[in-house]
Amino acid sequence: MSAIITNNFRRNSCQRFINDVLDAGTNYFVGIGKTDKWPDNAGFTEDDSQFSIPLPNGTIMEDTDVLDNLLALVRVKNQDVLIPRNTWSSGRTYKVYNPYDPLVFDLEGSYYPCYITVNDNIYVCLGNNNNGSSTVAPGASYNTFDTSNHVVKTTDGYIWAFVQNNITTSSFYTEEFIPANTDLSNVTNSKSATGGLLYGFSIEAAGTSLSGTEDIILDGVDENGDSIASINLRTDSRFNVTTAAGAIASIEYDDITTDALIGYLKGSVQVYNGGTLLDGVIIRPLIAPINGFGASPRTDLPSYYAGCYARFDGTVDGEALIDTPIRQISLIKDPQRRTTGATAGDDGAIYTDTEALDASNYIQCSATSLTQDFPPGSMIKQGSVSRFYVDKVDLLTDRIYYHTNSNNDVNYSPLNASSDITLESTDGVTTQTIPLANINSIVESEYIHNTGEVLFIDHRNKIIRNTDQTEDIKIVIQF
Repeated sequence: MSAIITNNFRRNSCQRFINDVLDAGTNYFVGIGKTDKWPDNAGFTEDDSQFSIPLPNGTIMEDTDVLDNLLALVRVKNQDVLIPRNTWSSGRTYKVYNPYDPLVFDLEGSYYPCYITVNDNIYVCLGNNNNGSSTVAPGASYNTFDTSNHVVKTTDGYIWAFVQNNITTSSFYTEEFIPANTDLSNVTNSKSATGGLLYGFSIEAAGTSLSGTEDIILDGVDENGDSIASINLRTDSRFNVTTAAGAIASIEYDDITTDALIGYLKGSVQVYNGGTLLDGVIIRPLIAPINGFGASPRTDLPSYYAGCYARFDGTVDGEALIDTPIRQISLIKDPQRRTTGATAGDDGAIYTDTEALDASNYIQCSATSLTQDFPPGSMIKQGSVSRFYVDKVDLLTDRIYYHTNSNNDVNYSPLNASSDITLESTDGVTTQTIPLANINSIVESEYIHNTGEVLFIDHRNKIIRNTDQTEDIKIVIQF
């Protein structure tokens, strides 16, 4: 048995995900965390230029570690369906928009995807001058669904159709991606311009020993299922048929901008010699969507990418840790927030999009009991069992922030306020013991650990957060 996930499935999955992010009943947060360093590999530490950041492995335990490593979470602020940007460049060969080609949106060698971005508009290629190079981009005026300028043939022989104007103010308008616009509420103009436009032909089997006099018959139906009058492409004045070396080399419009056939839902081409069907000649008519290009950009384009955007501002929430490294970025669905017994200032209200949901537990010590700093990744030890990583030692507030995960040098034996705690630097040289009398409390974070579904993980080089730093994090998920 053979099967395939279709592009429509990918588009629909992407759209359903975005709809779920938009749903008021669900909460999606971008998380940052992992202050402890990556393990050495191939003899290199993470500060070496040849160090390889470990790839996420998708295990259940890794999901648990991501939640344990969290420092802070911020609600997804913006989200959108995206397509990869394919900026027009002179000298490239762009594929023709071909419904029969499964790789029409992909780069293959020197053949570029069938759509371009230029002048902040997107166009699809309806003809490429027999795989020639594109040297003239569609002009800036070809940017509406007006029937007079929706399709343009440039002087290099390329034919382009307008699809959408780009939203340049979007958070996802980047060098790599562009939002795919939503469906038009009124498709009158796009339908008049290219609705069911027959714009070309894909010759899959050109035939042999042809004389050049064979009848090439185009048949079709409209959106109501009614037949459209048959046309003999060989004799119709709107088309030029070239036969070379006994094979059909090309079938092209004389002028697609003035004589184009429109209104086709489906079409077929058959070649006859004296009334006999030549079933060895296969020609596919290329037909635009019945509502025209641009009526549904997300259907016309490879809109299999979902973008989620969040902003971490070092000055917004005073409890979100700064001057700490992060190495993991994640997307978490429905993390739970502690509404009582959390950090100072927590009133149980739902945080806004710009406020951080703090995720690092801490030890509250008595005033001036912490006498020296310990860098993130240092150890906290209590008794002979409990071992945790230091996230930050805050000498101003007398707090030691910490976390644990499944690494061998830490464990899940909980800290408590009933015995001394020892801090130990990463090199094991510097230590400080905090006597029990100087431990006021163990405070849990606002985020309730181990809650939420981990949907996305990105491993990064070490990034140090500070109060003057704002992190605009954009996550793109391919479906």
